[in-house]
Amino acid sequence: MNWSTYKRHNIQIVKALATMAVILIHTTTFWDYDYLVFPFIAPCVGVFIFLSGYLTKTKIEHVGTFYKRRLAKVLVPYVICSILYCAVTRDWHDIIPRLLLGQCNLTYYYVFVFVQLIVLTPVIAKIARTDWYVVLLFITPIAMLVEEILIRNGAWIIFPDNINNFAVWITYFALGMRWRYLEDCGSAQASDGNKMRVAAVVGICVTILGLILQYAESRWWKDFGRNDLGTSMVKISVFITIVGLCNVLYYYINVRESNGIIRRILKLVGDKAFELYLLHQFTMYIIGFFPRIYGLNPFIKMIIVLVVTLAAIYIIEGLYKMLRKIVTA
Repeated sequence: MNWSTYKRHNIQIVKALATMAVILIHTTTFWDYDYLVFPFIAPCVGVFIFLSGYLTKTKIEHVGTFYKRRLAKVLVPYVICSILYCAVTRDWHDIIPRLLLGQCNLTYYYVFVFVQLIVLTPVIAKIARTDWYVVLLFITPIAMLVEEILIRNGAWIIFPDNINNFAVWITYFALGMRWRYLEDCGSAQASDGNKMRVAAVVGICVTILGLILQYAESRWWKDFGRNDLGTSMVKISVFITIVGLCNVLYYYINVRESNGIIRRILKLVGDKAFELYLLHQFTMYIIGFFPRIYGLNPFIKMIIVLVVTLAAIYIIEGLYKMLRKIVTA
């Protein structure tokens, strides 16, 4: 598939915005007004998974090679960062099971979920190429409903247990792969500008509906006595928001835009999205020792964490390249 530069840049910009939303989720934790902000940033992980599906080819010729490349790309930095985080926090308790389950840092549950989706990718890809793909679209909402029913009946399912299984994420991945398949096979549905605009308008309406329902559902969970579920990404209202937003983002990805300064800055962030995800918690941990910074407005704190972590990533990469030149000289 031959993608134009602008399209690749648009994908990186979406990654950048989703990355900023992930960091904002962590800087707004325990903030009195988190319930006002959360509905707008809750879709970030679902968007990442949608993009991962969209960036995955639906025709996998060599499954072993696919697993080797994809898993190595994810697991090597994950293991290194997990061990480093344990070293920094001096917490080696149950290191092996925590490492296997993505819990050396609780936000690393995403890697655990992503690995599950990678393992299932050959199967999802086959289904995404058929009319049976609609079955995949129902797995996530059904899984969420099951969890909600269990919780309402007294099961104490809490983070990360309520969010660390592929079933509550797979629909977004399948939706991305379906769009990719339609593009790869030259389907008019994926290339017709009018159809994409209609899908985007419908997506905007669905997204707005999802945002309204998020406020209502969060309030219901708080009244139910589960304040933690007020800001959970595993809710039907969040699912509705993400599905609507993904259709809007698909339209945006395919719109040509001039490459201004803001887009260039966002692209720098998007290019290091996975690294930022893994490393921003180190920055969060460090600023925890500085009450004046840690007590700042969460939006300002998000910018500080983003800038410091991004600068550290580029510095580390620069030093690595320099060292590599010296060694290979």
